[in-house]
Amino acid sequence: MARSILIACLLAALWTMPAAARELCPGSDIAPTAMASPLYRLLVARYGTPSDCHEAKQGDNQDLTISFKGGAQLTWSVNPTIEYSRQDATLPPGTKPLLLPEAVKALRATETDATGDKGCRIAWSKLSAKDVRANGETEASGAVCNCKARITRQNSAVVKLGFSSAC
Repeated sequence: MARSILIACLLAALWTMPAAARELCPGSDIAPTAMASPLYRLLVARYGTPSDCHEAKQGDNQDLTISFKGGAQLTWSVNPTIEYSRQDATLPPGTKPLLLPEAVKALRATETDATGDKGCRIAWSKLSAKDVRANGETEASGAVCNCKARITRQNSAVVKLGFSSAC
């Protein structure tokens, strides 16, 4: 049932695809969903209009990469057959650092956007300042749908944040 809902949402998004998605990613059926995501909005707010879009399909896997000025990227991967999705925002070094509370806020919004108002009960305390490493990836898992929220830092700056689920 969840797979049919995901497919219906993707098809509905395709029919109502915003002009920006049609122009930047022509023919993409996952671009409208990616371009409505909190992580996409975060990157647009920080880096402006995206400059490039690339989509690759292999079997049931669909991968979308939206690039921004300065090297920022949003990557979005879905596989409707196994009800898997992953989205990652990569921030280029040398730009205004994304603070940890801002990253957690964006990931919380992503959780709600991806799984609904109840979310998937991610253990957000694992992404608190005392638990997130200054260098490397820290991950917090959810109790539902195998959800995971990830923050990667380099010299204490957030350089990547991501969310995935497999229901």
